[in-house]
Amino acid sequence: MIRSSERKSTNPRAENPSFEKSDQGPELGISFEKKDGAKRFALYSFLSAVDFDNSGTLVFRYTFGPIKVKGKALQPLWEHLRTCTLVRVCESESLSSEAPSISEITLVDLRDISAVEPLFPE
Repeated sequence: MIRSSERKSTNPRAENPSFEKSDQGPELGISFEKKDGAKRFALYSFLSAVDFDNSGTLVFRYTFGPIKVKGKALQPLWEHLRTCTLVRVCESESLSSEAPSISEITLVDLRDISAVEPLFPE
């Protein structure tokens, strides 16, 4: 059994302020963090699908509702997501023009969207 003190830490926040990945292999879930301080931790086990348009939007489709992540150069997030090693996604400014940056995270609950959108649109 690995004790928490023996576990290697994830990549430091300063390396890339928009996301962290685990060096330990698959993780339990992802922490979504907005600039205003709002946070949500979502388990991978509740993730049913992820849509990526490769132009700047990732839509995480959880059983409780979608989480939209908008930004630029998001391909590294997609790669870590596919291996369940994406640990944290955070709204941030870009360190360079090629580095991933996240301009907006939209946290939505299913109860909030079911009143205005059908669950299974035609």
